[in-house]
Amino acid sequence: MAGSINALDAYRKRASFEVARLKQLIEPKEIIEHRESIWETLARDPLFFDPGEVLSDEYQKLMIKRNKRLVEYNFATDTPAERYAYSTALFAHDVSNLSPHSMFVDVLKRANKPHFASLIETAQNYRVLGCFALTEIAHGSNSKALRTTATYDPNTQGFIIHSPDIEAAKCWVGNLGKVASFAILFAQLCTPDGAHHGVHQFLVPLRDTHTLKTLPGVIAGDMGVKLGMNGVSNGFVMFNNYWIPYQNLLPGGGEVTSEGNFVSPHKDIARQHVAMLAPLSAGRVTITSFQIGYLRAAISIAIRYSACRRQFGPSPQEELPILEYQLQQWRLFPHLAAAFVWTHFCPTLFSDYTHALEASDPVKQASLIKEVHALSCGAKAVAGFIARDGIQESREACGGHGYLAANQFGTLRGSVDSLLTAEGDNNLILFQAAAYILGHFAEKQAGGGRPITSPLGSLDILDHCEDVLKGSFIGVEGSVLTHRDAVGMFEWLQCYLCTESFMKLQTELSSGKDGFIAREDSQVYHCHTLAQVYIECFVLKKFAKLVDNAPLEGNLKAITDKLCTLYGLSRAERHVSTLYQGGYFTQPGDVRLLRTSLLHCIHLLKDEVVTLVDALAPPDNILKAPIGLSDGEPYKNLFQSMVTHPKSMERPYWWEEVTANPSLGSRHDRIVKAKL
Repeated sequence: MAGSINALDAYRKRASFEVARLKQLIEPKEIIEHRESIWETLARDPLFFDPGEVLSDEYQKLMIKRNKRLVEYNFATDTPAERYAYSTALFAHDVSNLSPHSMFVDVLKRANKPHFASLIETAQNYRVLGCFALTEIAHGSNSKALRTTATYDPNTQGFIIHSPDIEAAKCWVGNLGKVASFAILFAQLCTPDGAHHGVHQFLVPLRDTHTLKTLPGVIAGDMGVKLGMNGVSNGFVMFNNYWIPYQNLLPGGGEVTSEGNFVSPHKDIARQHVAMLAPLSAGRVTITSFQIGYLRAAISIAIRYSACRRQFGPSPQEELPILEYQLQQWRLFPHLAAAFVWTHFCPTLFSDYTHALEASDPVKQASLIKEVHALSCGAKAVAGFIARDGIQESREACGGHGYLAANQFGTLRGSVDSLLTAEGDNNLILFQAAAYILGHFAEKQAGGGRPITSPLGSLDILDHCEDVLKGSFIGVEGSVLTHRDAVGMFEWLQCYLCTESFMKLQTELSSGKDGFIAREDSQVYHCHTLAQVYIECFVLKKFAKLVDNAPLEGNLKAITDKLCTLYGLSRAERHVSTLYQGGYFTQPGDVRLLRTSLLHCIHLLKDEVVTLVDALAPPDNILKAPIGLSDGEPYKNLFQSMVTHPKSMERPYWWEEVTANPSLGSRHDRIVKAKL
């Protein structure tokens, strides 16, 4: 254990700031206090202790019991800050704690139908469970092509739900596998004349609420073990001419008259479809914060372990903490900076989404909802990529110990992995962000003098594209770049990629391709990258504003400045080829200056990172990893974990198989005879 005792405290003494003040600068105080209060409560409840290795069925049973216990605690969720704190606290504790049931309840509430009141109350108290059934075996991202039908029957004043074939089977539906009694079902609304009127939402009973047996006409089951999140029972369902009452059609799309005529407030099916998928924006906003929560945990484990782990040194008698090595710093510190920058951004995105729903002016609300939708698509995707890469790098930076399940990297990686394709595959939802950007850019190119602007300002820089693109980077050899330089790079990248993507799309259209193929052939190196730069620029500028307004006392401005600069430069380095291609970088020394500035920033943060992690990491009972706990004793904790692992020192029940003597060559004659 030599070298590990009090190693973290040694680094903590070098820090130049107070943890509490930094935490409250990065996130609102109300969120921090409510989240920590929830964690403290769960830490005292044995039901929320780590169960260790359990089979999926037992794990799902535990999750049901935990969710019912949460109803008993009735944690406050009245304000947006309380709702954000509640969801992030529970997802950090266990990804399976917040089931799709909450989305089911939210959709029913927004439907605002009096006859749903009793079901909502029952569902909120977890006496029945619901689910959100959109994806089918053959269609997920292309939800317009869903095959499940809901045909209006004027004779019974209801809808006949039907799955025409196995390709229409709903799947990946959380809670559906074993426990959900109701579903919010997405299906094609059909009228008696055979016409299809697009995807609508329906409340569909699935199981008897007393016995949990499926109802006649419903075939449902569990999909099986997944790569992670096995505390949630993901299921499939098919319907055989299954009737539901007309009142179970949810608002937001169209309606059907008693005679069977379809009526819709929307101009076309496309706009109607957008309205149907509005709840998914909420999912993407919250998923963004969950992904960053997993990154926070992973980078905390890796940096604490790196501060305690000693390997090699200038002499055989002196081993250095691996945190002292530049390569380890370069591998980890940019991910730490990303965790801070995105931790600051996520509550603002949640707040913007809430304001969009509550806006009173219909015109302003529509504009705000479109921007939040684009931001949530970009944020969910880019945060997912950042978390995925950061968790993997953190696991590898911990060497072999990082591969032990007890140290949580497998759980963290599996959790993020599931979210990369949840609520829309990341690469595909970037299409939607790019379409939003180019739509506004095209309007200006068409003339009329309309400025490019958006309620939250994410597009405003594009109104100055011509001026921005006239500029180029002017680096001074021997100087050090700042966060303002990084912001300048991203503003230029956003303008350049927007212009290039627009021109690429026009070129493809001019070649005779139809709009669909032209858009598809404009993704790689253009729209796909544009969407990522768009959100990264917006997130970086949010944090840069925080830095500019940060108080000078307590060294908070200096610390946040370094984090902002490191994040901005490390992300900009990924676009060096584009910076040269477009002429923003003009000299070989430009990228050298970027990289030396990045390494300078890393060096300045070395004595701060352990305390920075203290501002990010959840409590030890949430973090759980023996090598990443706050006491600075990874070897002691790891050994304790190994010796207390169930049956770790017991003889296996199959020990006789080990001692049995095989008869050498006894089956060789069988092989020879088989060949003859």
